Amino acid sequence: MSSHDEKKCKIRLPASPPGGPPNSPTSEPPITRRVLLPGKVAVRYLAEESGQSLDAIASVMRELRIIIDVNRSVDFKDAANILRRYGIEAQRQV
Repeated sequence: MSSHDEKKCKIRLPASPPGGPPNSPTSEPPITRRVLLPGKVAVRYLAEESGQSLDAIASVMRELRIIIDVNRSVDFKDAANILRRYGIEAQRQV
């Protein structure tokens, strides 16, 4: 065996940032308010409710792998996940 064959490749992964990975529940802000939402929610309404721009909401949607136009609506579960990123807890209207 050559000395080249005896070398082993080691891969180093970057350490997770404090608080866990960016999408972990520990990286979410504390809940500052609660809202009631229907089963389908317009993306524009999420922007208004969160005080964010449509571009910011679209960016979060991409991170969450929600592929939909910002002029459409998302289901309650996706809306709740988006708002949670901004410290807003969503409850479903009955």
